[in-house]
Amino acid sequence: MTTPLEKPPENPAPPSPEIPGEPRRDFITEILAIGIGAIVGIFPFAAGLVTFFHPLREKKTPGAPGGTFVRVAPLDAVPKDAPQRFPVKADLYDAWTRSPNEPVGAVYLQRKEGETVACFNAICPHAGCFVNCAKAEFSCPCHESVFSLDGKRGEGSPSPRDLDSLDVRVVEDGNVKFVEVKFENYFTGRADKKPK
Repeated sequence: MTTPLEKPPENPAPPSPEIPGEPRRDFITEILAIGIGAIVGIFPFAAGLVTFFHPLREKKTPGAPGGTFVRVAPLDAVPKDAPQRFPVKADLYDAWTRSPNEPVGAVYLQRKEGETVACFNAICPHAGCFVNCAKAEFSCPCHESVFSLDGKRGEGSPSPRDLDSLDVRVVEDGNVKFVEVKFENYFTGRADKKPK
């Protein structure tokens, strides 16, 4: 009972409702949902990673150790009187990209008896400059290395070895014969001929 001096409280706050359920069971349900979601999501993610990185395991470009035969010129275009420089072009592969018909180096070709062709890499073994060819010899403009037409280094040449010879084959395609070179680049400044 209230006395006349006491006022009853205006709009008393309603009692807070009780939330039914067990908090522990809700926690376990949430953990299981997260775990199952992670397991289900990991397989597509892993498959995507394998697919994305697959090109990195593929062969990249010609010129790797062991070399790759690359078509350089028709046999009829190779001179008999003196070596001639020819560019070496090949398709380059770099993981996800392919660049067709890109220059990867140069070679000197000279036709010998019949279909025999002599071939030298156009890079000087001393410091990696391109060599020039006059009628009587190869010469390097960078450090004055000199080589005979059969690739042997001349006396006093700073080059540690002879010009790098490359394997050659002649193939027939239709009615035309082509020269193919097993193209490789080698480390410079060394006495041994080691492929890059």
